[in-house]
Amino acid sequence: RTKKFTIDFIWNVVSLTILGFSGIIINILIAHYYGPEKLGIFNQVFAFYIVLSQFSVMGIHYSVLKHVSYNQENIDRISAIVISAIILCLALASVFAFFTYISRELIGNLMHSSGVGVGLGLVAPGLVGFAINKVLFNMFNGLNHMRSYAVFQALRYLLILVGVVLVIVFSMPGNYLAGSLTFAELVLLIVMGSYTFIVVLPVRLAAVCSKWFKEHLSFGARGFLSGALTEINTRVDVITIGLFL
Repeated sequence: RTKKFTIDFIWNVVSLTILGFSGIIINILIAHYYGPEKLGIFNQVFAFYIVLSQFSVMGIHYSVLKHVSYNQENIDRISAIVISAIILCLALASVFAFFTYISRELIGNLMHSSGVGVGLGLVAPGLVGFAINKVLFNMFNGLNHMRSYAVFQALRYLLILVGVVLVIVFSMPGNYLAGSLTFAELVLLIVMGSYTFIVVLPVRLAAVCSKWFKEHLSFGARGFLSGALTEINTRVDVITIGLFL
């Protein structure tokens, strides 16, 4: 058990290192090829995206973490827990994605930046992928599959980096840089979802029942503000500076 903990810890440290360096490289590339204004727009959109994503998942991922960890030996129950959470997140995140898209110009006007409005329109679909991916990440956590967790966490930021590079290579306008967030989340959803339902967890829709919908919503509603306020706290400076500048 100690050996597994040590190995999992090392994997996650490496993942965190990749995540950090990817973030630095992304900012350097955008600043070099598009200048400080587009870098500011990208980070403002990223800040809104991270905050909105917490409302899109509505704490349901916390419920998945709790209940999967309590039922590690019961694959049928885990299937019901995860699939019901995915269905809920798909519905909730789609609503938030829709309202994000239709309010993109309003937010852009508030920030005095048409680029922010364009970026929010591009990241709106990514909110759906982000919410479902949150569920899958917490399933891995609950099952103690920490190496899978680490690999996919690193892959998310590597995919954002790939998306930014593609925008640069194809000489697309700087306002389209935010599309790399949606690109990363949807590709990650395909890869991580395929791995989950082929290797880790069978798809058993028959096991889904209204009990888990109620449980996820109840638990999530009581806990989601913790994650939301934490993310707001780390992003409020970017949003505030963007508002004034």
